[in-house]
Amino acid sequence: MLNRIELRPIKTEADYDAALAAIDRLTAGDREPEEGTPESDLIEILITLVQAYESLHYPMAAPDPIEAIKFRMEQRADPARPRAGDRRRRTRLGSTEPAPCADPPHDPPPQRNVRHPRGIAHREV
Repeated sequence: MLNRIELRPIKTEADYDAALAAIDRLTAGDREPEEGTPESDLIEILITLVQAYESLHYPMAAPDPIEAIKFRMEQRADPARPRAGDRRRRTRLGSTEPAPCADPPHDPPPQRNVRHPRGIAHREV
């Protein structure tokens, strides 16, 4: 099967379709060639060429984060049910405004000596 597949750059839709068909033939059914064989190397090369062609001719924009979360929630098998503490988060999902701060700003905790088990920097004798 390897001798019938011509390896060349994908420049047209016909080349793209031929590369996809070759990948389908090489991976027909559940058959997957062993790693390191000429067939598996050819599949890797064809997949790399297909990915390069697709990135140039079929670019995908990054999804909006909020839309991605909504889509994932729709895909979940179990519907989102109210849980403790989730109500504010769920109601703000569609909003692009930052969440209000629940706690006022505070000073950072004092630094401790983490080498000593009780966090004491010096011990007087």
